[in-house]
Amino acid sequence: MSKHNLGLSIHVIYIMFAAHQILGGGFHLTNQDVNMTMFGKSLQSKVGDATKSYMAMHQTYEGTYFGFVATLDVYGFEINYSQRIISSVWIVNRGPNDNLEENAIRIGWQVFPELYGDSHTHFFTYWTRDSYRTTGCYNMRCPGFQLTLGSKITPGDVISPEKSTGDWWIYYGFNSAPTVVGYFPANLFTNLSEKATSILFGGSVLAVEGASTPPMGSGLLPSILSDKAASIEDILLVDEDGKIAPFDVKTIKDETSDLCYAMTPIFGESTSRCLYGGPGGCVVG
Repeated sequence: MSKHNLGLSIHVIYIMFAAHQILGGGFHLTNQDVNMTMFGKSLQSKVGDATKSYMAMHQTYEGTYFGFVATLDVYGFEINYSQRIISSVWIVNRGPNDNLEENAIRIGWQVFPELYGDSHTHFFTYWTRDSYRTTGCYNMRCPGFQLTLGSKITPGDVISPEKSTGDWWIYYGFNSAPTVVGYFPANLFTNLSEKATSILFGGSVLAVEGASTPPMGSGLLPSILSDKAASIEDILLVDEDGKIAPFDVKTIKDETSDLCYAMTPIFGESTSRCLYGGPGGCVVG
């Protein structure tokens, strides 16, 4: 069957999750409605102390991106209300002024007791169109993410013109092939409806001042000689025509403190992958 370039942009994010042994509260994947408006603000306002985030991630250089594919390992930990664990992918268009106009989508898993009231592992989404100042929310707390039931779109079915509207489609799979969850409509954004200009992926943790930071990933520092650390596997891009393409772009590696948390370079012969995480225990001063 022949295929033609329709001259349209296909936006899609495939996120697959692979389960591992739980070290704490267990898995509780949900699209539960939660009350949160910006990363960090709720935690800081309740606890009343300063917070600090630690990250171990890759970020692509500025470019033109239309989608991303990855498999994230999923872990669980029993942590307290002063801590947070996140593994996720960011899809970003920073616009001409990234302090005011950043458009972003974030998808992944998190352990976030203050947000959910438990120490389970939750599937989550987040979005903003003004650098997290006044727009956006977690999950489905505010108008934004559109949950799709019985959608016509299926994994790989991204070439049809009726689906090429600038929406960002989200696919999710838990130890299985991904299926459509829903989408972020194009009209949420000012720039991201056309394309993403950067993609970030990895882990982050947070703790309030005086508290020790929790584990990230599997709780082990990564090494390309061992598969015990958390991994992000089968990393791929989606091109303008909706075709899966190799992840052949350069990235910037960001590690807040490689003694506590680290990220390997992207490696692999047949597929691209990276390992990340760490035991935590950094005391926020």
